Amino acid sequence: MDTTNAQVMRNAFRAIVQGGNVDAIDELFASDFVGHDTAGGTFGRDEFRGGVNEMLAAFTERRVDIADQLTDGDKVATRWTVTALHSGAFRGIPATGRRGYLTGISIDRLAGGKIVESWEVTDDAGLLRQLGVLPSP
Repeated sequence: MDTTNAQVMRNAFRAIVQGGNVDAIDELFASDFVGHDTAGGTFGRDEFRGGVNEMLAAFTERRVDIADQLTDGDKVATRWTVTALHSGAFRGIPATGRRGYLTGISIDRLAGGKIVESWEVTDDAGLLRQLGVLPSP
């Protein structure tokens, strides 16, 4: 297995998001992992696992497409798209039965072959428009 930082990130997206393998979080993320949200808060590996479980329960038939990856030292920037079927309740939104996609950019710092820190920006409003929850601009 290729253990470059970029490959670790591809493995994480495919195993966890596309494959639904939540146990891979323990294999690919450091125990002291710190995620940074767009509001300036932080979360750990257990909170990340909770968010993944919520997403997996609400969105099925997931496919991950990695559009670009750039590396700089211990950091990997990944531009990605996840396409899925909204088949379960998600953050108070009942299943719509619609297929949609979420785009995002993640910047991850790795050490010893594990993800130790992450920053991610996603187009949540775009997904909500596709699901019919928000009006189109």
